[in-house]
Amino acid sequence: MGQKINILHIVGEPLNFGGQETFLMNLIDNNNNVDLIHHILTPFECTNQKLVDVVKTNGGKVFFDSKPFESRLRKVYFRKSIKKQLSNISSSIDIAHIHSGSIYNLSQGSKIAKMIGIKQVFVHSHATGNDNLKHKVIRFISQRTFLSYTDRFFACSKEAANWKFGKKVLAKNECVIIPNGIKYEDYLYSDSSRHDYRDKLSLKNKFVIIQLARFSFEKNHSFSLQLFKELLIKNTNLELILVGSGPLKGEILDTADKLEISNSILILENRTDVPQILSASDLLILPSIFEGLGLAAVEAQVSGLNVICSTNVPDEVKISDNIVFIDTEDKTKWTTEIMGIIKENLINDRENTMKGLSDRFKVERMVSILNSYYTNEEI
Repeated sequence: MGQKINILHIVGEPLNFGGQETFLMNLIDNNNNVDLIHHILTPFECTNQKLVDVVKTNGGKVFFDSKPFESRLRKVYFRKSIKKQLSNISSSIDIAHIHSGSIYNLSQGSKIAKMIGIKQVFVHSHATGNDNLKHKVIRFISQRTFLSYTDRFFACSKEAANWKFGKKVLAKNECVIIPNGIKYEDYLYSDSSRHDYRDKLSLKNKFVIIQLARFSFEKNHSFSLQLFKELLIKNTNLELILVGSGPLKGEILDTADKLEISNSILILENRTDVPQILSASDLLILPSIFEGLGLAAVEAQVSGLNVICSTNVPDEVKISDNIVFIDTEDKTKWTTEIMGIIKENLINDRENTMKGLSDRFKVERMVSILNSYYTNEEI
């Protein structure tokens, strides 16, 4: 047993049930290096008790400040809360690893952490976004901060690296691409789970389409609802399951009511039983407007599901032959593809899914790569 290394994960969003939280849970829960102690800090709320339990079980602590995330002042709250919380614990922290969908939070978080005395500062891009003028200006301004205060750059995909950091930063620094890892065994298809959950969720003999995504603009739920409306005209024996939470939940419910499809839609929030729900489903759709990676598509493929993604989802998520990418501008092609799957009963041999799957997203690989940087023993 060597010297303990304390790693503080600073998260620029609330700790709920999104992709960053899944990443952290998988990293910490599957880490077999007892010398690495992981802590998490956010200025906002923490509702993910499972993540808290995993951190504490592995010797770490979770710090949160419950500032209002939806406020226009959230950037101010982020800066002030990070400074305040770090001032109390920075002397015991060896590495600050910053995660956020916001370039501003990543750059300011790295600056605050470095100026307050943390020796090693890593930043991690988990997302992309609209490359509009506002974004380009923020990225340009942030580049100097990144170059001055950041020691390591990580991203879940090439797209996420380019969008967050820009050419100037990437020209002078290596950005390590680390696909978010999952424990494949947890997502394997279970026939018993399929039957249990179909009974529990009253799905009976329906063909079940699922979307795993936060209720936010970039996940494009409006497209999913319009698409589902057209599918129901062709086949009434369908159910759409939306798993997630977020600010647009009310808008999604209103749209479903206006389209008169609410009776065929099931919304499940803040779930810790996603593998079982995937086993109960038949097709996953991911029509994202932009996407850092799209780990839900990987989880679904491991479960043996057919998957349809928008062309905005990085093709790095393809680990099987059960996935296709279709432009969301061509809704007719989406409809045709799905109806073909239903009509031809293209259900895969889900109990033998592991055969031929790429291991690129195995959690063991992700943990091994990150540990090599935490311990300064890069692969």
